[in-house]
Amino acid sequence: VIEMKNRKSSISAETGPWRLWLWGACEGFVLFSLLRCMRLESVGDALVCLLVGAGATVPWVLERLGYRMSGPLFVFTLFYLLASMSGRIYKLYYLVAHWDKMLHLCGGVAFALVGCYIPVLLDKKYKDDRTLRILFAVLVSISVAALWEFYEFGMDRLFGMDMQRDTIVTSLHSYDLGGAAGVIGSIESINSVTVNGQALEGYLDIGLIDTMGDMMIETVGAVAYAVAYALDKGRHPAFIALPAPCRHPVREAAHAQSE
Repeated sequence: VIEMKNRKSSISAETGPWRLWLWGACEGFVLFSLLRCMRLESVGDALVCLLVGAGATVPWVLERLGYRMSGPLFVFTLFYLLASMSGRIYKLYYLVAHWDKMLHLCGGVAFALVGCYIPVLLDKKYKDDRTLRILFAVLVSISVAALWEFYEFGMDRLFGMDMQRDTIVTSLHSYDLGGAAGVIGSIESINSVTVNGQALEGYLDIGLIDTMGDMMIETVGAVAYAVAYALDKGRHPAFIALPAPCRHPVREAAHAQSE
């Protein structure tokens, strides 16, 4: 019993009240954003705020299940959720350079972490199989990146959105421009293109460059996590198993008799 109490107190000391303060500040920001979206009558953005607010409760749900996020993972999770929400609600995707790429990098890390723990969830015997867990980490993250790009493509094609953002291209290299079979033809220094009378600064790529860039940077994030996990050798686990609640045998027997 004494050992269990000491273990509990050590975990509480490591946690500290900062988690609750940080979580409360984040939920307050989400609530402010939700009220702002409701005032602007933006239903879609309001739903995003609700989803982020629900997602921010995941650390406490995990604690109910007997696991606690490590401090760095707790901060990273809240940052990732708020940054994703702010990109849409406050138009940071368009106002801040590379905001989207930063989120894709963080997403690569986040989904690699999830993939790393999938083998353990399936069977605890894989807990120390680092090779399998690293493989799962990278492949799951890349798979999620591909599925997300499928989603963006579908939204653009079906609803006329621009989630796969276009890129101005100033040169082209293609076999279709070649003068003979198997010869690559080129158009260099494209200064202007006219489409239905509208002048553009160059050829407008419809999302391919943005899509490939997103997938590559998510892969970089996944590989970075895999390397960090391999070098860490399990010294700093992302999730900490909490001790089972201490039971008092006399009280437990009295409770059983009363039933």
